[in-house]
Amino acid sequence: MPTNISFHPTDGSFYVADGYGTSYLHRYNAKGEYMSTFGAKGAAEGQLNCPHGIHTDTRDASRPLLAVADRSNERISYFDLDGKFVKTVKPKSNSNQGTPLGHPCTFDQRGEYLVCPGLKGVVSILDKNNEVYTYLGDNPDAKARGANGFPKEQLVPGFFVTPHGACFTKAGDILVAEWLKYGRVTKLRHLA
Repeated sequence: MPTNISFHPTDGSFYVADGYGTSYLHRYNAKGEYMSTFGAKGAAEGQLNCPHGIHTDTRDASRPLLAVADRSNERISYFDLDGKFVKTVKPKSNSNQGTPLGHPCTFDQRGEYLVCPGLKGVVSILDKNNEVYTYLGDNPDAKARGANGFPKEQLVPGFFVTPHGACFTKAGDILVAEWLKYGRVTKLRHLA
């Protein structure tokens, strides 16, 4: 039950996260032929629990890594491009969630920053050291966070309920798609 894919930066191979299935990551070559499997379900270092999003993090051009939104473990797990576990990142939290990433779902990169939507009502921007640069739309209403069936008429502009995907536009704006039964996409305009 795959949730996301990411491509190797040079050889055309790609990684598939089986986020809603086995919590493993699978690698295939450019022809789609199986190469390897890594990760495993669990909470220990190198294990994953709902690896929902994956991203080839090239912020350190000398050592690109595979960033995994390890959603149920509330962290980012990093692997090298051959699938060897490197590190776990769990930034300090200043959000309403009490957790740093609010159930991270996926990533997008712009320069030295990663945008990471968290299903529990927050979008985090991480700097090159994976510290939280800022939170966007951090929902103060505990009943709204992660509530797929939240009543549409109770949505508050500027606060997220279930951010599930986010990406930077060429202009630096951020588009956030929420996992709501009626759907919602928000555009956050880059002003600086």
